[in-house]
Amino acid sequence: RSRGLGDVYKRQTLNAAFTPNNKLKYDLLGILYEGYWELPGHITLEALEEDPTQADPDSEDMNAHVARRRAYIGVHQKFNFTDHIWNDTWLFGHFSDKLNPYGTHPIFFQGLKDETSRELGGRTEFVYYTKNSYWIFKAGTQWQNFSNQIEEFDNELGEKGTLKYDNSIVITEGLFFASAEYRMNEKLTANGQLGYNLYTLDNQGVNPSNAVSLDYKISNNVKILPRAGLSYKFKPNFSTSLSYSEGAGFPSIFEWVDTSSGLFSGSLDAETSQNLELVVKGMIDKGRKEFDWSISGYAARVDDTITERENDEGNTFYENSGPSTQMGIEAQVSYLHEFKPNKSVSVYSTLSLNDYTLDNDTGSTTLFIAGIPGYVAGFGVRASYNGIKLNVHGRYISEITTNLGEDRNSETDYLLLNAKASYKLNRTKNWKYTLELGVNNLLDETYTSFYRLNATGRIYNPMAGLNAYAGIKINFN
Repeated sequence: RSRGLGDVYKRQTLNAAFTPNNKLKYDLLGILYEGYWELPGHITLEALEEDPTQADPDSEDMNAHVARRRAYIGVHQKFNFTDHIWNDTWLFGHFSDKLNPYGTHPIFFQGLKDETSRELGGRTEFVYYTKNSYWIFKAGTQWQNFSNQIEEFDNELGEKGTLKYDNSIVITEGLFFASAEYRMNEKLTANGQLGYNLYTLDNQGVNPSNAVSLDYKISNNVKILPRAGLSYKFKPNFSTSLSYSEGAGFPSIFEWVDTSSGLFSGSLDAETSQNLELVVKGMIDKGRKEFDWSISGYAARVDDTITERENDEGNTFYENSGPSTQMGIEAQVSYLHEFKPNKSVSVYSTLSLNDYTLDNDTGSTTLFIAGIPGYVAGFGVRASYNGIKLNVHGRYISEITTNLGEDRNSETDYLLLNAKASYKLNRTKNWKYTLELGVNNLLDETYTSFYRLNATGRIYNPMAGLNAYAGIKINFN
């Protein structure tokens, strides 16, 4: 937005599959990404209404932007010991570096972050089917090791100034799990799983402005996570399922400690939840016509909910604010009509109702959790005709609140409508080309999809208005 270079990125993807023999198979995925996008900064709603393309002046002076590079590689192996026993193993690596000058105020909100991260992980599981297929047993483990090194400096017109803090963190998380599923008959199935979760955090850093040490450790934090479920098939295309599970969410380093002030939230506990979900779904298949539908309801109680607070000096910290409830209903319907091969029309609609509330400090009232709309509705139409495809889809998002509050009127609702057309060319047996043309935000709505949760609500991060794009995809088999 009025910033010169604009947003650019490039991405390369590699997919490959190998089958050395009838017992062994490999899948490979590789992704390289490089992107640059400018940060126009938040502006007031009044400034947005005056000119939605303007940027915050301090953002421009400080060359606020993000320059990021990422590499991802994943390998999957499947080995069949027998017809009833096999093993699946996944290994992955994720590497990233980011340079992020930012700023919307020359003193109070500005900086330059230089960050690198690495993540390595894997998962292996063994599966055993009994010969009559009444029982299915699974057992395995997964782990991931994440390390992040970040230095933040004063932003002196887009260049590194005085060091604000230097911080490195290593997180290791592991899970051992075992599950069993019993098919009592063709209609009723029961399953259960038990997980043993391990979590370790080691943070080291310093804030040189006040000599505050950012060193903090968590060792062998353990959570036991059960899950149980039942499913019943009334007819081949009509079924229901009920499940209960428990989960855990560990705090991030930026919730443990404010790197700028050195303020610790050392008493934080992990969020734990108990979740109940009921799903009913069905399908009507009439040859070239297919009608699908599903509806699900869920209810969760989250203990030790982590929320953002501010002390008398204006420093941000996080605390466990007690229990919260998260309930919702999700539904979808879709209809597909295939007239002939390569000629079809489909329509769909989705609806999500959400009720996320937190008991306040006295327990006398409930507060809506920031960033959660009351409901979201989606709809779309897809059509294809001899290599030509058209996709029109929309989404309506209701009002939300940007801070813990007793109403959802902090930001307005909006409707997004997008359209995309493509044409596929098959020039040779191995090479295929697809031309694409799309238009986003056809109604030229004024909206934002990003809020600083628990902020005052006075800032606005405008998203793009009416915009169009074109592209070409090349596929080689």
